[in-house]
Amino acid sequence: MLVFIISLLNVLPLSIAILICQFITVTYLALKPNYRIEISNNYQKIFNQLNKSFWIKNSLAIGKNLALMIKYTNKDLDRVEIKGENIMKDIMKKNSCIAVSFHFGHWELLPKVFARKGYNIFLNVQEQRNSRLNRYLENWCSRNGVKLINNLKILRDAIILKLHTSSLIGFVLDNTHYAEFNKNSDFPFPLLTAPFIIAKRYSLPIVPIFNFTHENKVKALVGSVCYPASNDNLEQNIIEQFLSILKKYPEQWVF
Repeated sequence: MLVFIISLLNVLPLSIAILICQFITVTYLALKPNYRIEISNNYQKIFNQLNKSFWIKNSLAIGKNLALMIKYTNKDLDRVEIKGENIMKDIMKKNSCIAVSFHFGHWELLPKVFARKGYNIFLNVQEQRNSRLNRYLENWCSRNGVKLINNLKILRDAIILKLHTSSLIGFVLDNTHYAEFNKNSDFPFPLLTAPFIIAKRYSLPIVPIFNFTHENKVKALVGSVCYPASNDNLEQNIIEQFLSILKKYPEQWVF
């Protein structure tokens, strides 16, 4: 059913696709009171205030972003403005780099945006239980030359081989099966630990990248680079950068 909906959205005008996605997200949460409570509780954990109606704004923003992720063409990807791309270029001249992000804004577009710029992209992904949906998503995510890896051992071996070939290795930190609470941080949500372990083990720089809507335009932002040798708590540094952008656009995070 989900594959059919995505295929249908692909042939519809963007404005209609956005309306359909927003209708789906709002209706879904309207019928799921437990999820609405969870969103409200998570919002309170971050902002220390209760906002019971935030789920409406959140679901509308997520619906719009989902439509954009589904509908964006190569021409659209090429028009995405990347703030701080010079930071990424400087890193990639010397070594491979680990890029991390969150289920925030248009997270699925990030690998494609950078692949279109000529970066060698490896993306850590999780297999879906629905085999048909899994095949569809893998085909969709691997467009533009993005290389998908769903096994951390294979990813580790790939990193060893690509350490000196300027590869960008991407992870999404939140809402994953292997996420854990960070003992060195007060961030109230579990995060994937693998990218931080790999960064420290192979002395790779790690940088957060975000893709979001700002003034009705899709933007990408490259954050500050963290180096394992000079930073004892990579996780906290990345979290602080995420919270900085989250507080500006809270509705764009999948709470």
